[in-house]
Amino acid sequence: MNYNIRRLLGLAACYSQDFPTYQQLFCYCREMRKRPLAVTIVAWLLIAVGILGAAFHTREIAAQGSFNFESIWVPAISLLAAVAGVFILYGHNWARWLALLWMAFHVAISFFDSWQKVVAHAVMFLLIAYILLYPAAGAYFRRPAAS
Repeated sequence: MNYNIRRLLGLAACYSQDFPTYQQLFCYCREMRKRPLAVTIVAWLLIAVGILGAAFHTREIAAQGSFNFESIWVPAISLLAAVAGVFILYGHNWARWLALLWMAFHVAISFFDSWQKVVAHAVMFLLIAYILLYPAAGAYFRRPAAS
């Protein structure tokens, strides 16, 4: 198999022979790292929160009856969480930083509301930061992202 095809399939580090074996195609090779379960859970929660938040805020905008351009930012910012979650699943390092930035933004805007929301968002931010920045997650994000 051509090296460029192997690289495209993400298999270049797994084997060097022309035709891969069954085990090389369907099992992890030693060089590939598995995604930690906690990272997977955070990614799926971000996807769910992003999609549900965007749907909720879009419904609020539709209920107002009048559309103004400024109101589109709220669902768009919610969708950033879903984007971050999807690309975290693919192993892109920038996506974990986007997720942390998104959560830090929510901590900041919580200061305009109640202290309970500030504390809740801060605790969630710390938990997500711990999960996305601990050493096993760092090893996962250091590997080449899937193409």
